[in-house]
Amino acid sequence: MDAQTWNVIQLGAAFMLIFAAFSTSNVIEETVMMSVANSTAGDIHNLSIIYAVFTFSNFLAPPIIGIIGAKWSMAIGASCYCLFMLGFLKLTGWFLYLSSGLVGLGGAILWTGQGNYLTLNSTNDTIGRNSGILWAMMRSCLIAGGIFLYFMMPSIKDIDTAKTKLLYTCFSAVCGMGILTLTLLRSPPQPTESENDLDALVESLSAEDQQVVDNFKDVNVKTTQAPGLTENFR
Repeated sequence: MDAQTWNVIQLGAAFMLIFAAFSTSNVIEETVMMSVANSTAGDIHNLSIIYAVFTFSNFLAPPIIGIIGAKWSMAIGASCYCLFMLGFLKLTGWFLYLSSGLVGLGGAILWTGQGNYLTLNSTNDTIGRNSGILWAMMRSCLIAGGIFLYFMMPSIKDIDTAKTKLLYTCFSAVCGMGILTLTLLRSPPQPTESENDLDALVESLSAEDQQVVDNFKDVNVKTTQAPGLTENFR
């Protein structure tokens, strides 16, 4: 197995661990709010904060990644998710909202760093395969999370404080394993001479060719806007 493929698999494993914890915690978050705080208002507010901060933080993510690199950017971004889940060990309103903002910021850094690292470990021939590997591994977190909840919580109608602490300790530990996996990522291999030649070819495209590329980018952006908007109202 070549180094680039191994890097992508390790990246996928890290995201699977992180989102197995975070996505599963989201499933029971409303119930926890109702059981511990007797209110679901905090759940609605914290989601609003997360996506609002996430939207604007995407403008800050690229320069941060340019300074500290994709690997450490992803590790820092994932740490925000872990901090959010740790907050449920002793749930307070002010920390919930503060950590929600950190999740929005961390999410922007995490996902932008992921795209950067994936690109650096891919070529034109392998980008489709590598993307498929990464997304298949990451989405398997839903299976792992479902199995965990099935055995740990036959019923999630009521979650007391003790069970909340147990669950979120497990979630935080799994997320921590994902962060550790990110910190162990290796640097992407240096591009080969043929890849450098391809970059030179792209730069030499005529104005007409560049216009075609720009038009394709515009279409791609517009087709991805709808899923992004609907995700905010799921």
